[in-house]
Amino acid sequence: MPKILFIAPYFEMYQQACEIVSEFNFPVNVVQGELYKGVELARENENLRVDVIISRGGTAKLIAESVNIPVVEVEVSTFDLLRILLKHTKNKIAVIGSENVISGVKSLCEILNLSIDYFSFVFDHEIKEKIEIAVKKGANIIIGDAVAARIAAEKGIESELITSGREAILLAIQEALNIHSAIVREREKNLQLNAIIEHLNEGIVITDSDFNIKIFNPIAENIFKVPRQNALIKKITDITKHFGVLLPKSTISGHLINIESNYYSTNVTEIILDGESKGYVYWFLDTTNIQELEEKIRKSLAKNMLVAKTRFNHIIGNSSAITNTLRIAQKYASVDITVLICGESGTGKEMFAQSIHNASERKSGPFIAINCATLPSDLLESKLFGYDEGSFTGASKGGKRGVFELAHNGTLFLDEIGEMDLMTQARMLRVLQEKEVMRIGGEKNIPVNVRIIAASNKNLNEEVSKKRFRVDLFYRLNVLKISIPALCERENDVILLADYFLQYYCVMFKKPVIKLSDKIIDGFKKYDWPGNVRQLENVIQKIVLLSDGEELSLGLVNDILNELNISSETIEADDFFHGTLEDMNKKIIQKVLEQEGQNKSKAAKRLNITRATLQSKLT
Repeated sequence: MPKILFIAPYFEMYQQACEIVSEFNFPVNVVQGELYKGVELARENENLRVDVIISRGGTAKLIAESVNIPVVEVEVSTFDLLRILLKHTKNKIAVIGSENVISGVKSLCEILNLSIDYFSFVFDHEIKEKIEIAVKKGANIIIGDAVAARIAAEKGIESELITSGREAILLAIQEALNIHSAIVREREKNLQLNAIIEHLNEGIVITDSDFNIKIFNPIAENIFKVPRQNALIKKITDITKHFGVLLPKSTISGHLINIESNYYSTNVTEIILDGESKGYVYWFLDTTNIQELEEKIRKSLAKNMLVAKTRFNHIIGNSSAITNTLRIAQKYASVDITVLICGESGTGKEMFAQSIHNASERKSGPFIAINCATLPSDLLESKLFGYDEGSFTGASKGGKRGVFELAHNGTLFLDEIGEMDLMTQARMLRVLQEKEVMRIGGEKNIPVNVRIIAASNKNLNEEVSKKRFRVDLFYRLNVLKISIPALCERENDVILLADYFLQYYCVMFKKPVIKLSDKIIDGFKKYDWPGNVRQLENVIQKIVLLSDGEELSLGLVNDILNELNISSETIEADDFFHGTLEDMNKKIIQKVLEQEGQNKSKAAKRLNITRATLQSKLT
């Protein structure tokens, strides 16, 4: 429904407004109503949330006094008055109407030296009296607004209506459209502001200059245990005694108040408009939230992947092998002791490390992961321990902190630690023993408080026996050990993980959800998965990317199985050995029928049985 209402006081204006609205396709609803009829129409539409009303003369004035809606008046121009007055210069004219209609008559009379009586009225019951006075003074024609012209005609007195031209109506509609646009913009701003206030983690109370509460958000309700509907009829000092010290003579910042054993940081800002106080804004922030915010900011500002994203509930699987491992890891997370994670590549060692960190008391601190196998020994050493300025050619000005320093009060995950050379192992051992680190080229020890989680896909016991890993470092690391099972040991987790990766990558690549064929499922179950979960994820990603619909093509299925070195014929052959002898016979016959193009005569001849026998074995 249009949000602009045009209430025309007389029929000709109604017709003209309808024509203009239709011609320009304006979102305006046009109705006809004079004076109190117009007010009645305005009140009805006020409930329908009309934003702007257009009308004229006394009707416009009455509407503006009766409803809380902006009213745009169709103005009577000097040209409109001049045109009608010049038509009747031979008559004794009296002009009667509301002040906003006939305001230009006096000036015209002076300019044109016309002798015209004019009367304005405030209330409609005055109109008859004004007409009688005009007639007594000799007027033989009444020129006026819609009400005056109608009443004069009812009394048998010649009358003519002062009409507004097309231009005036069009200008009024355009002004109403501009006002409506401004109202919509302001409404959108208010909605945005209210949405912000409603969803802030702070208690917000806004008052007028007399401290009457105007806004009271949900957090404020929780803090002061006062329902909003009750707060909005009170002064701020009625809510709690604490506001007595918060009535500002100036802005207040960071004032701490204690409400029911909870401390809140309070800020107060005065709202000043055109040099006058219009009210106050109060912010209340739980100091616990401040501490949590500080931790979030510290994490968000951290670089080099200082945040652990994975938690234990992100690790998928319900096999006994993985659930037992999760149970052990969760117990280890509760103590601040070094952990050694063992497992093949692709089993999810870093996921376990991140989950342990996020379940530990260090969860608010940094989590740094470094792969010892990806860096040469000299670069790994500088990465771990940092270096001072000038310690080697190409060293950064001012030096650089190592990951031990960056991980202070957090967790350092050393992946593939079995690849670390013996010299670096010796320095590592000293850091673990002394809880201090010395940068390369440095001369002072820097205290560090770091929990170590190490991981290896090698058998470190064997590495120790072959003198490739320091025994003292091994015992320092091997305090709490977690062995992550290979995917081939995890029973039905393969299909569970495959379903998860399918859903994930179908959403990522905006593809319809794919259903794995029985052939692929059987192949996945029989495959050993030497690359473990990482390999399964890569295979599923490829399937989603190459698929063209919800069902996989036979060619794509065979390509995937061949890539995994799984024979589809082997899968099908294995299927023949499930069920009774009768079931196996039926499978053989169906396979031969498939190869013979469903020709039962050819299939029977090939199997050296009659067609009737073949039919009986299929039923």
